[in-house]
Amino acid sequence: LLSRPPAGQVRVRGAPEGRGAARRVSVRHGRGDRVGVSVDGSVIVELMPLFDTVAPDDCTWTLDGGEVVVTMEKAEARPWATLCLEAR
Repeated sequence: LLSRPPAGQVRVRGAPEGRGAARRVSVRHGRGDRVGVSVDGSVIVELMPLFDTVAPDDCTWTLDGGEVVVTMEKAEARPWATLCLEAR
């Protein structure tokens, strides 16, 4: 359901295809502490909290062969040890 190719990018399988597919997808970043992907109002994946914050206005997403590709821009340019913090 989820893969992480290059740094700063998340690929979520299960995206719609065809005409109008992008209108069925919603990607949210909250206040920069999470990434959530929904299709037709159903949550496909919700990752939170992220290791550090992202700049929501600089994040983008596209559809690519049945996957939603989310590219996240870090709020601070520094290495992340992992995508999400461990639940406590």
